[in-house]
Amino acid sequence: MNRLMLTVLLCLLPLMLRGEVDFYDPKIQEGVKLHDRGVQGDKESVGLAFAIFEGILREQPDNMIALAYHGSTLTLKSRDAFPGPSKLEFLKKGIQELNQAAEKAPDNLYVRLIRGINFWNLGELPFLGDRRKDAKKDFYKLVELIEAEPKKYDKALRQGVYYYAGLALREDDDDPTAVRLFVKGMELNPASETALKIRREMMNISQGLSATPVRTKQ
Repeated sequence: MNRLMLTVLLCLLPLMLRGEVDFYDPKIQEGVKLHDRGVQGDKESVGLAFAIFEGILREQPDNMIALAYHGSTLTLKSRDAFPGPSKLEFLKKGIQELNQAAEKAPDNLYVRLIRGINFWNLGELPFLGDRRKDAKKDFYKLVELIEAEPKKYDKALRQGVYYYAGLALREDDDDPTAVRLFVKGMELNPASETALKIRREMMNISQGLSATPVRTKQ
């Protein structure tokens, strides 16, 4: 997973620590920390995060944030597994859980963000379809959510949402709307790493070039 994706995911943690997330639970705090270490490549943390979210779901089966993170850890377990049936099963189950969480909590920013970043990262998969189609839906919904309550969310998180929504719009051949969102993102923090990526995309648009591919490790 690239640095920007990790940055946006890490923006969730301060919000959780302030208790602003639905289904707030101290166990989720530890699970999120371990999950984010796993995103950076720590395989042991992936397993520990998986166990924590599995325990939360046994006690709180309707906790959709826990389910989304559980699904995300399954995609990380797939990333780390040796080629074979278990690698595919982890991935299929992770996708299923991320979809289930989004279906049951369609207006939950954190659920939609977790799924959107995962699915954008996964892209098109053999036999499993193009996950970016759902990622685009998530990013467009996320724009609605952050614009409804902009002061509630970290600027870096909002900037990341605008960036990915802009990329999604570019893939959907809607450069004018992409530019509008890129400008909103840029204004949040013109000096950030994300702003540099936004400037590159706006330059690509002005030169008639396609979107810059987002390279990931997953």
